Amino acid sequence: MDFVDIMVARMPAFALTLVRIGGFLTLAPAFSARMVPVAFRFWISMFLSLLLLPVVDGSALAGVAGVGYFPLVLRELVVGLLLGFVVMLALLSGNYAGKIVGVHMGFGLATIMDPVTSEQGTLIDQLQGLIVLILFFTLGGHRMLLLALSSSFKVIPLGAAQLPTAVTDGVVRLFLHVILLGIQIAIPVIASVFVVEAAVGILSKGAPQFNVFTVGLALRILVGALVLVATIPLMVILMKGFIFTLPGELHNLIGLLAPRGA
Repeated sequence: MDFVDIMVARMPAFALTLVRIGGFLTLAPAFSARMVPVAFRFWISMFLSLLLLPVVDGSALAGVAGVGYFPLVLRELVVGLLLGFVVMLALLSGNYAGKIVGVHMGFGLATIMDPVTSEQGTLIDQLQGLIVLILFFTLGGHRMLLLALSSSFKVIPLGAAQLPTAVTDGVVRLFLHVILLGIQIAIPVIASVFVVEAAVGILSKGAPQFNVFTVGLALRILVGALVLVATIPLMVILMKGFIFTLPGELHNLIGLLAPRGA
């Protein structure tokens, strides 16, 4: 059997592999950005599918033909989207902390449109989101993703994924963890801004002619910015520990999606 015959025989497995990887890259950090061309994501998906095809188990595809592939395609798409969503959700803690900090510092009055996500936000959440993304790739997060994606094909054969209710519980637990982490990152700035507001309020009582809005807003931004810069190492430490838990989170999700007895 020559190479062409092998590729024809493996074409269904290759197509389903492409669907899972394409779904994963649709939500994966950096690759899901709007500035990344769709054609680039497609060719990256094709390349990764060719690389992973030798380890793909296509035994569950035996006897499937025609419209029988439709539910398999949906399953593979759901698996890829779930894996990408877990990683995307984990990295949103920086943006969430930035939104809290930005509102308390007074930047909520000057929201801008993020060209990457097409969502409104402040400069603070965009800055912290970029710091988290850079930290993710610096720590080798892209290699973690590729290893997790490769192991998913070993644990979850093509077309054999299960969708138990425990998957929802795992995603909700991760979502709560992300919110808690974002609050922990934002607490120092929130506390400093609260102290500034309390001091300005006391000062305004003693001096009614004091322009609370103008001076208070400037002090909130100044003190908040100083504390934000000083606590960047703390954010890096918290996010570093959280990023290193991602392989475990992905492994747990893959285990939940695996067929019974796998």
